Amino acid sequence: LEKFRKREIQLDLSKMKTFINFLAYFDDNEFLDEIVNTTVEFYKQRSQEKLSNSYIEYLLFCVRILEFEATNLTMIVPSMTLTNTITKLNEILFFDRAKELLEMQDGFKYLLLNKELVHLRSTFTIFSRSEPTLNLLIGIFKQFITEKFTELIAKYQLNDPKNVNTPPKEIAVNTNFLKDYSDFQAMILNLITNPFMNNNLFNVAFKEVLESMQGNQANINTGYLLPFYFDKFLRRSYNLCTTAQGAIDAINQTISIFPYVSDKDVFISIHKTLLSSRILNEDFVSMDAEKYLLTKLKVQCGVEYTKNIETMIGDYFLNKDINQNYLTFRGSNLISTKIEPTLTVLTAEHWPVLNVHKVKLPDELVALTNQMFKFYHMNYSGRTLQWALTNSMVEIETNKFDKKYTLICNTFQAAILVFFNEIGFSKSVAKGDIISLLKFEDEDDFNVSITPLISIGLLLQAGNGYALNDKFSNANKRARVVNTMKSARYVKQEKIED
Repeated sequence: LEKFRKREIQLDLSKMKTFINFLAYFDDNEFLDEIVNTTVEFYKQRSQEKLSNSYIEYLLFCVRILEFEATNLTMIVPSMTLTNTITKLNEILFFDRAKELLEMQDGFKYLLLNKELVHLRSTFTIFSRSEPTLNLLIGIFKQFITEKFTELIAKYQLNDPKNVNTPPKEIAVNTNFLKDYSDFQAMILNLITNPFMNNNLFNVAFKEVLESMQGNQANINTGYLLPFYFDKFLRRSYNLCTTAQGAIDAINQTISIFPYVSDKDVFISIHKTLLSSRILNEDFVSMDAEKYLLTKLKVQCGVEYTKNIETMIGDYFLNKDINQNYLTFRGSNLISTKIEPTLTVLTAEHWPVLNVHKVKLPDELVALTNQMFKFYHMNYSGRTLQWALTNSMVEIETNKFDKKYTLICNTFQAAILVFFNEIGFSKSVAKGDIISLLKFEDEDDFNVSITPLISIGLLLQAGNGYALNDKFSNANKRARVVNTMKSARYVKQEKIED
């Protein structure tokens, strides 16, 4: 057999099988054990000679050995002897020296870096047969993922201390980080699917590394970034997509990231807040695209995660019917006002927390809200309305400036403007008096409402007093007063766990 392995002689394998079975019959399998031992010893010496070469050369050499022995021993020894031989060969060729082999210069990490799929498959097939060597593969795989993700973070300087607190919105909207992240994830998943035969331990390892590296760092955590990325394609004012199909195509390009988002609770919380903004401001490309994303999230998260989102979208369509009914009701219950209202009813349990603080409304709005209240409770029993005034939008037409403007603001801001309109131009009123006269429930509501009015030039501030600016002008006839209500405080991981 030794000369046969060295290719020094040719054997008639059928005669050899008869001969081996004949001898084995008399010595109670000792002869078969000797075949196993001499085979192992022969290749132990041969493999040692190859060990100083590259891992790839050693791998190819040993794979040929195993194929040669499996083919020929099958024809001359019983199956148990064949199994024992191949098992011991795997041990001496691979398992006993696994760490040394896998960490060679062109070892496992080199194969990963260069996407040597054929050699990776061979390496996985061999080393996955033993738990200790499989764990070695997974350990090196984790190192590889960590290095590649670190490179990606460094590319966008997100590991720079000065960028650690960069808002997720800025990164998601103004950089290609998530697109490159999607390519990085696709590359890793391709390795798991192809050479590693979709072994779940490698999937788990990938998730563990991502969770460990992202942690609560919002600037690199996809749970924080992804909802803002979707938002820029779903929001009409970004002007990146103009049709439902365009927004759907953009979603499809990155939705593959979502299954590997570790902080899905964070994602859902931010997505709800952004969806709320898009719906309430009617700043969405298409409700069909919103529903498409909902179906994708429902598949990945389940109904419990997405029921709030589903209700929010349902409220949007329900409000169309409510407003049609209100229009009919209003036609037979006219009140003395030129205001053209739209009623938006939100199911409070399912929407992000809304500010229901009160303020003294102008008389025209008081009459209107009373009428809306009456209509709603006549037609929809068992519910109670609360006005979320900072989320309501008001359009005010002016006629006292250099030209006519339409000012778009929230209800708190409208109340402030109407107050100054009634007391006259240029009359300064102290902050405390305004808060008292307009009955602001929360001083913060006043502060964040009045700041944009000053920024746009509608109000002038002198010390602790404010006055309407009779010289106001704007390049746009429709001037939007930016709503700087308290920043949404997205749910942190620790809070979710609590």
